[in-house]
Amino acid sequence: MAYNTKPIITDKDGNPISQYYNPDADQYEAVEGIAGANKVVVFKSDGTENTGISLLPILDKLSQLTGTVIDEETRKSNELQRIALYEQIQQMLDDGELKGDTGETGKGLEYDWQGTQLGVRVEGDTEYIYVDLRGEKGDKGDKGDPGTIENLDRTHIVNALGYTPIKSVNDVLADESGNVTIETGSDIEIVNNLEEEVAGKALDATQGKILDNKINTKANIEDIPDISTKMDKTGGTFTGEVQHNRNLVIQPKLKDYTEHYESVLTPSNYTIDLSLGNIFYLGVIDDLVIDDIINYKVTNENCHSFTLMIQAVNSVSIIFPSIILWNNGEIPELTSANVVYLLTFIRTDDIPGKWFGMFGGEFNVS
Repeated sequence: MAYNTKPIITDKDGNPISQYYNPDADQYEAVEGIAGANKVVVFKSDGTENTGISLLPILDKLSQLTGTVIDEETRKSNELQRIALYEQIQQMLDDGELKGDTGETGKGLEYDWQGTQLGVRVEGDTEYIYVDLRGEKGDKGDKGDPGTIENLDRTHIVNALGYTPIKSVNDVLADESGNVTIETGSDIEIVNNLEEEVAGKALDATQGKILDNKINTKANIEDIPDISTKMDKTGGTFTGEVQHNRNLVIQPKLKDYTEHYESVLTPSNYTIDLSLGNIFYLGVIDDLVIDDIINYKVTNENCHSFTLMIQAVNSVSIIFPSIILWNNGEIPELTSANVVYLLTFIRTDDIPGKWFGMFGGEFNVS
């Protein structure tokens, strides 16, 4: 809409009076008396001019109801407020404070509980706004008489939602640590003051598991370290894989042990993956390129080694990666046919990024 920008005419009390804008004079002029009546002509139904009706009361009332006469200062103030509101909303959209229809932009809401008070804040804000969600009160105080609604807490919300909000989960873990028990009827039941001989019988040496509910009743979770000191594995046979995760095994006595053997036939390119084993056999027909050595674990306390056996049916070319250091820098020529070449490789943390390669010999197997 367009705003009037010329000074308006007011009465002695400063109130706007009925007036109109004269474009020829570029100013407002009062509609009053005979001088003003000729500005607007009213006709009767027969087409003749009606001079007995005054328009002044009607114009005054319209001015009061519509407020179309606006002074320049009011217009400026209204315009500045409109611009400020627009810029505020635009800034909130840019900052992500208001989400769009898709919800992919903007910030979410975060919640917090203090007793029966629910706090809400926009993501990133530091202060929560809390509202107390209370039920009906009875003559016994906030709790209410039996049958009335109790004060709301997070339990009601969890029951209504069907899941526990993440903050509630954290609170439960913090509140209940030290009070966690394994219920009767579960696969493993633990008892306080467990006798050593009972624990020994309950322990299955196959994979270090407690089986068959041999340990009974309940125990506080804090007692488990004490129970573990009473468990003594005196022997047994492992029937499954045991994953040590590269943890230290102290003072083992090994007897009749084997190493895993990885055999690959007719490769042209091959990457040695040490997660598969420590001895590799490659049966080649054509030229072979060993691309890389992967999945090793080397630290200042650990080294890694493996053995490589290569058997070629024909005279071929074998290329090793540049990460291997050879004695005197001489790469062995492995070009004979119908022989088995034996090589050993070691890597330590002392020479980062390099393997030591050692040629063990050529064995005729034809």
